[in-house]
Amino acid sequence: MDRVKFDALERADLEDVKALTDLAYEYDQRALGALLGAADLSANDGGLLSGPSLTYDHLNGLLTLSSFSFLEITEGGAPLDSNGNSLSPEARVIRFDSSASSHINSPVDISAARTVGTTYTLYARSIRVASDTSARRRWDISSAQEVSYSPTTRYRERVEFAAGVTKPAETTSADIGQWTPLLTYEVDSGGTLTHTYISALDHADARAIALLDPTSSTSTISSASLLNPVATQSTTHGLLSLLSALKSAVYQIQSKGGADTLYTAGPSLKWSSGPLISLGEAQARLNQIDNRTAGLNNIFPFSVEIQISKFQGSYAENVRISQTNFAPFSNELTLAFDNRYTTAGTAPSAFDGDNGALIQILRRIGSPVFIFDSAFSGGEIMMFSACHTTHTVRDGTNTSTAWSSITGSYDGAAEKNIAFSLLEETDLPNGLTPAPRASLIGARSYYDDSGTLQNVTYAVKAAAFIDQADLDTDTVENEGLTLTINYMLLVRR
Repeated sequence: MDRVKFDALERADLEDVKALTDLAYEYDQRALGALLGAADLSANDGGLLSGPSLTYDHLNGLLTLSSFSFLEITEGGAPLDSNGNSLSPEARVIRFDSSASSHINSPVDISAARTVGTTYTLYARSIRVASDTSARRRWDISSAQEVSYSPTTRYRERVEFAAGVTKPAETTSADIGQWTPLLTYEVDSGGTLTHTYISALDHADARAIALLDPTSSTSTISSASLLNPVATQSTTHGLLSLLSALKSAVYQIQSKGGADTLYTAGPSLKWSSGPLISLGEAQARLNQIDNRTAGLNNIFPFSVEIQISKFQGSYAENVRISQTNFAPFSNELTLAFDNRYTTAGTAPSAFDGDNGALIQILRRIGSPVFIFDSAFSGGEIMMFSACHTTHTVRDGTNTSTAWSSITGSYDGAAEKNIAFSLLEETDLPNGLTPAPRASLIGARSYYDDSGTLQNVTYAVKAAAFIDQADLDTDTVENEGLTLTINYMLLVRR
């Protein structure tokens, strides 16, 4: 660092005496500037180190600030980089003492900078004011002797304020600092002023974002909120405050998630404790889960309920399709019946439920064709199940009910579940063994209720077998029955 050099017996010169303090100040400014660094001085020359309280007089357009300090960063001397930015910045901590006199434009007149809907910036810069008059003696050349006089003996640091949309022009005087942004503010139509602090510790945020995460905004890493007042606490925001904020962030990441429901940190857990699980381990586990659950977002559950009733020769049939999923059901599935099996060994004919035998009805509803829309092209049935419930009417009053999903020997419970399978075109509906790849959604054909051959592009066919003996429990007095079949499908598309 630069120092003042004296020789033995040399008379002290005024310039050398001044340099004793000036070089020390210069070194301090260079050391602080190099330690803090400077990103783009054309956009930002520092900011606040403590948050002032503001009082706004809308009638007179005056903004009064309490005492505070701010950081002023300047280019310093050479060298500069290829973009003209300083590689040896200098920084000074400036104090605004609201009780002192000789500040310029304090309180700040913002009467010309308060248009509703416009955001303004409040700037400040340091100035030097000669003060502290005191008696001294000096050599008088004309009389060749010492005389008394009363000069100012100190240069006091004061602050000048300005407000506007753009930064004021700079001055090259050594006694005047650079304009530094302190805060932004707006005045609404009711004369209320709102403001946002500009933290000196956010000076290099734009550069960090550009280098590390160009898709983010500087607002995501701003620490300006730490300048806001807290009861009984100082509004200063320096390195200690920033370190405390970082410790708090580490603790929250480790032990206090905003959406945590299963984990609560113990009272003795510290911010410096090791995490329960590292980020590397978390990624490995998530990858494992992703691999195991790949494609589950494209799986849709469907429930198809078929209810038939035949009472004293009159046949009725109802079909209800529902989907229990986050996406609402939107007619992606329709149901048909393959009537080629209603009468074994004969050509399909038009279906007549009123005059058909019970075995024909059972063969028909046990041969469903699940028809999907084109969104399921290339999909398949991941899981398929079925159950049935029967309700038999005797003598017009006596009834009994059986459920295929319940087994047991007590009265009213069926002891045989429904048998079902998926089948391809060449399969017989024996309900025993699924055909190879019959679960794939693809082209299928079936005979409709009129006995006409139909071809569909995206469908799966199934065969369900219900023993007629389970239904005709009283062949003499059986006047009618209601049969409900539930098909449940888990479909991937």
